[in-house]
Amino acid sequence: MKIDYSTYSLKDLVDVKSRIDEDRFPENYHALMTELDCRRRSGNFDGAYSEPLNFFDDQEDDEDKSLVIEFSTVGHKKRRVMFVAAFLIFNAVMLAIVIPKYFVTSLDKLNQYNTSVSSIKCLREEVENEETDAVSVYYDLNVTSHDDQFIAFDVGKYMCEGLTKDYKTGDKITVWHSEGIIYQLKSESRMLLSYQYLTPRIRAIQTQDSFFNWAILLVVWIGFFKSLVNAVAPSTFTKD
Repeated sequence: MKIDYSTYSLKDLVDVKSRIDEDRFPENYHALMTELDCRRRSGNFDGAYSEPLNFFDDQEDDEDKSLVIEFSTVGHKKRRVMFVAAFLIFNAVMLAIVIPKYFVTSLDKLNQYNTSVSSIKCLREEVENEETDAVSVYYDLNVTSHDDQFIAFDVGKYMCEGLTKDYKTGDKITVWHSEGIIYQLKSESRMLLSYQYLTPRIRAIQTQDSFFNWAILLVVWIGFFKSLVNAVAPSTFTKD
């Protein structure tokens, strides 16, 4: 719901700004900043708040601030080379960590296990998004064979419940797995969960924390881009 900030006192507006979540409420944040800017430009401070609106100036200063390392064309070539090398090595390491997570192991490299079902269960899991408070429900298939346990992630409610009804103790199955994660599941008569069906689900599990790695890379590029350019072409950017 969009809030009408024109009825707020200046003190209340500043208080709201210190607490509002810009990512969660972008529309209200934009309306708040617009109202504050209008009052700043018009000088309509209505006496409700005696302190100056320095946060506007601070925000502009923050936008202009960036890490700029200056390199001279006279000497310091070794320093420039070392900076570029360190930057590239860091990026290479981060990409080496993140990119492999997007690749799912092929069937021919997986363990193929012919066995019988000891128990098969459908596990319901609720995951709450801390930012939106939205709750997502997932259904994972858990298969036990003797002392071994296997799991197929997020197979869907009807698929999961259907398999638990159709297959009982003693039924023969073939499992393609890695460390207990099912990549393909087949019975003697039909394909139960194909590799093509499970691949995007496995990839989602593998990459669920990759956002933080990409965020770190983005911050590094934003923070050091000017310095990187300076290392290649000295004096392109200055601290002033």
